[in-house]
Amino acid sequence: MRLPAPLEPALQNRTVLLKAIGVVLGLLSLAPALLAQGGAETAAYRKVQEAREAARRFGTPSALKTFERTAERFLEDHPESERTAIVNLWTGDLLKEADPRQAHAAYLRCGTAEARERAFDIAFRFEAPPELRIDRWIGEPMDPRKASGKVTVLAFFSPTHPHTKRLLPRLTLLHRAFENRDVRIAGIAAVVDDHNNQRPARIEEHLCKRTIPFPVGIDRQRPGGASETLRAYRGRLLPWAVLLDRYGRVAWVGPIHAQGNSFAMTEKRIEELLAAPTLAALGAGVRRGDAEALRRLASIRTKATVPALLEAVPASPLEREGIEALRRLCPESFPLDDLAEARERWHEAEAGLRYDFAKDRLVASR
Repeated sequence: MRLPAPLEPALQNRTVLLKAIGVVLGLLSLAPALLAQGGAETAAYRKVQEAREAARRFGTPSALKTFERTAERFLEDHPESERTAIVNLWTGDLLKEADPRQAHAAYLRCGTAEARERAFDIAFRFEAPPELRIDRWIGEPMDPRKASGKVTVLAFFSPTHPHTKRLLPRLTLLHRAFENRDVRIAGIAAVVDDHNNQRPARIEEHLCKRTIPFPVGIDRQRPGGASETLRAYRGRLLPWAVLLDRYGRVAWVGPIHAQGNSFAMTEKRIEELLAAPTLAALGAGVRRGDAEALRRLASIRTKATVPALLEAVPASPLEREGIEALRRLCPESFPLDDLAEARERWHEAEAGLRYDFAKDRLVASR
């Protein structure tokens, strides 16, 4: 039976109201579970905070390990939480020195622009250094990407700036202190703005009036911006220094000053890097069957590692272990069943490969 027309809207409104009441009652029935879930997440997050504060305060391996376990448990139990980004960022910040690979992964999981920049900073320390974008060299050109077995110091400064120009005499003293050892120094004349007295021509005029015992490159300058090499080497201010170890890896990046403890710390870091064995010394150890030498050589993870292993492994009692180390580093398609063929193929393949920190192996160059 059809209802009278005036009653139909009232009945429809009543039906809608009953449905709305049903939805509200359903939500109310879920409220205790939702509140319990939110309370559990908050309690777990508070535990991560406490573990983080303890790790920052004490900095001991046990405190870091406790933070790792607490953070991992939170991420496993609450993968949809908005707080996962914060926990991943904290993980990266705390582990970037103790476990760079895990820190790198945590930053990438975080996903924010700030975290991606920090992930890039970590990979920068392990992948091949950027090319030097130099307009002109005063002295013999130097390429830090070519492994020389020497410790490399790149010092960015401005000869026309009243503070950074004082760095040149200190760099000269540094050069004299290490000139008979495995250290090479290059100055990079850079700018952080486009003032007239900091243009490349003006910089070159200042440099040509000096006697400098090491090469100095005039950085390529972007119009109205910072120098290109300074930016590529993560330079945020002047003066800026980059140290590369014997194997061509970036070992330290940061500000350097013409006076005080900063320069003394640079000398100390150079001494520490010089204490590391050369690739040739590690290769000799591998040929003698020294397992520790093989472990250290395999841990270097650069393109220079491959020819050193290919040279040492065939004459070593550790041939099987050496081949496994090569397999972990080389691309999947690289032939390693025949080491003689691998040596020949390496010279053809080397130029097209680079070390990828995230994948921890050599991959095709970008």
